[in-house]
Amino acid sequence: MNSEDSIYFDFRRLEFHFREKAYRMSRTELLALEALFLAENPTRVKPEEIAQYIWGVRIPSETRKRTASVLVCHVRDRLMGSDIAIIASNSTGFKLVLPKDK
Repeated sequence: MNSEDSIYFDFRRLEFHFREKAYRMSRTELLALEALFLAENPTRVKPEEIAQYIWGVRIPSETRKRTASVLVCHVRDRLMGSDIAIIASNSTGFKLVLPKDK
């Protein structure tokens, strides 16, 4: 990414900013996206890691894991056209893919 690719989470306005464009999201969708950005291993983020980040639960219930997965799908839909990709894998979780430097 380059300096034009600034990223900003605005929890007051419930927006994610990337490349001077704002994407409206719910608070939990913003938290799910933030969890992907802040993950220790952004190439493999499990739904339970996202659930723990959002709800602060160490061992989330199956329902919370599924809810986290659905939230990531919503985030992916909201980021359509942004050059940010979230790739899902049943075996490893989610991978956040940012555009390369131009």
